[in-house]
Amino acid sequence: MTALARVARVFETAAYAVAVLALLIITCAMVAQVIFRYALSLPLQWSETVSVYALVWVVFIGAGALAFQPGGHVSIPSLTDRLPVAIRALTTVLGRVGIVAFALVIIWISLQWLTRGAHQMSPVLGLSTRWVKLCLPLGIGLLGVAALFRLAEELPALIRRDWTRFPREFSEEP
Repeated sequence: MTALARVARVFETAAYAVAVLALLIITCAMVAQVIFRYALSLPLQWSETVSVYALVWVVFIGAGALAFQPGGHVSIPSLTDRLPVAIRALTTVLGRVGIVAFALVIIWISLQWLTRGAHQMSPVLGLSTRWVKLCLPLGIGLLGVAALFRLAEELPALIRRDWTRFPREFSEEP
């Protein structure tokens, strides 16, 4: 395993840990709400807010974590699989560059939103919504980092004309 792959693995593992922790928080909050509401007749005021905030973190951080896995995000390879391997490799690399550019734009916009935007305080938790919004640049940042790691492997392969790095996603069966 290369040093780059080990660093990518650390990012991926950390993102998965945060996503799993958020899922655990959602589960505990919902179970507590059911127990308190139906068994004790004392509904919790905070459980829904905590669950929604944790779900937002699961979505963005989880999406960033999935980006580290091959095929982690939805793709429709019906066109690229039909291309000659050299063009398929070029479109793959250009796609990664596009993902990095997209991530940089969204990170920049979301950081502006975080630093200059209006933030409400959750009346139930007494927590600023800034903490919820923080998952956007972090999750998109993970997506961009994952694309950079892939680009660092695929660009040299494209230059070397190592076409084995760019297989078809679906083989055509006769």
